[in-house]
Amino acid sequence: MNKENKPKILLLGGEGFIGRNLANYLAKSFECLSVGAVRSLFLAREDTFIASDPYADTLAYETDVVIHLIDNKRCQGEEFLNEEKKLVENIALNKSKHLVLFSSAVVYANPDSEYGVRKQQLETFYTEYCQENNVPLTIVRLFNTFGAFQLPYRQGSLVANLIYNHLNAIPTEIQDLSAQRDFLYAGDIPKFIELFIKEKITGTYDLGSGKLTSLEEVVTMLQEQTEGEPLNIINKNIPELFATQSANNQFLDTIALTPMPESLRETINFFSNNRAILQTYVAKK
Repeated sequence: MNKENKPKILLLGGEGFIGRNLANYLAKSFECLSVGAVRSLFLAREDTFIASDPYADTLAYETDVVIHLIDNKRCQGEEFLNEEKKLVENIALNKSKHLVLFSSAVVYANPDSEYGVRKQQLETFYTEYCQENNVPLTIVRLFNTFGAFQLPYRQGSLVANLIYNHLNAIPTEIQDLSAQRDFLYAGDIPKFIELFIKEKITGTYDLGSGKLTSLEEVVTMLQEQTEGEPLNIINKNIPELFATQSANNQFLDTIALTPMPESLRETINFFSNNRAILQTYVAKK
C-alpha cells in the first residue's frame, strides 16, 4: 500500500511512552502524524513528527483517526474543560474522525486523586462532545504498563525504575513488595488499538492482562532475565490504602499477549541499548 493510500492517524502526545509504542507499530499499516512539543530523542521511526501544541495551534490535517494521549496537567476544573474545547476546535474533530481517547485505571483504584479527577473529567467531556456531534469514540483505560520508550522516575514507571536502577547500580525503594498490579506490556497495546480502528469498535474498555501480579514476582522475573543477578531492592513494607483490581479486558481471546518473561527481556534489551538517551532524560527531570 502506498503512503498516500494509507489511512491517516493523528497522535496527540505521540512523542511520549505510549505514543512511541503506538507509532512504532501502527506506522506499518497507517500514515502516522505525531504531535508533540519536543521530538523524542529515540530516533528510529517511520512516522512524521509535528512540533506543535494542539491546545494553542490549529492542526489543519485531514486524518481518519485521532488518538488523544495527552495528560494535560497545566490546569484543572473549568479551565481544564476550556482547554479541551480549544483542542477539539484546533483539530476540527467531527463525525468523519474516529477518536481514541487514552484514560487510566486510576478511575477505579484512586478516583479522588488529582490524576484520577483529571481522567474522569477527560472521559466525561469527550463522551458528551462525541455524543452531541456523532463522533465515533473509543475510550481505553490503561492499567500498569511497561516496555520500550518508558522513562524512569515518572508516574507509573515501576518496571522502568527497576531496570534503569539495576543497570546503573542504584537501589530501588518499593513501598510494599506484596502489592499487586495488573501489568500490560506496552508493545501489545497497539494490537488492540489497530483492532478498534479497523473494526470501528467504539465504547469504553479496560486494557490490561486480566490478572494480578505481585511486585515481588516482577522482581523475581527481572532477576531471571538478568541471569539471576540480584536487584538491589529496599522494601519499606508500607501497605497501600486503595484497592487493586485487574482489568476486565474483553479482547484477550482476540489479541494474544506477549508472555511477561519475554516482554521483560525485550524491555531490558531496549534499556540496555538506549542507556545514554535514558540518562539524558533522567538528567533533564
